[in-house]
Amino acid sequence: MDVPTFGARMEEVLEKPWKRQTVSAMENGDRAMTANDLVAIAHVLEKTPAMLLVPPLEADDIQVGSLKLEPRALMSGSMEGEFAGLLLQLMDEVRDAYAAVGIAQRQLENSVRLPLEDMDKRITETLSKI
Repeated sequence: MDVPTFGARMEEVLEKPWKRQTVSAMENGDRAMTANDLVAIAHVLEKTPAMLLVPPLEADDIQVGSLKLEPRALMSGSMEGEFAGLLLQLMDEVRDAYAAVGIAQRQLENSVRLPLEDMDKRITETLSKI
């Protein structure tokens, strides 16, 4: 999604301006995000907030400012090692499943919306002739 589209969708959701500079500052880590921002971003990207907070399995490290962590560092105790890897893989699969659901939902909405729009058009045309 391009920056202007993302910013416009964020403005719709949050009902406040989200300019190109805001998006750029957020991407570069120069802007703190609120919980509202996180929920809005997840909505705009058709993800869940949790999906945005879980690193992908292929991530070598996670960097926030000067803090750099390996994905396994987010796990502790009995979840270390292979269990952490398995958990990260399952999280990726859940993330992919949510994405597939979003795609299927849009396709279903389109398959219903188009016939309804056609029926509306035909009714309008018929009524305009009366």
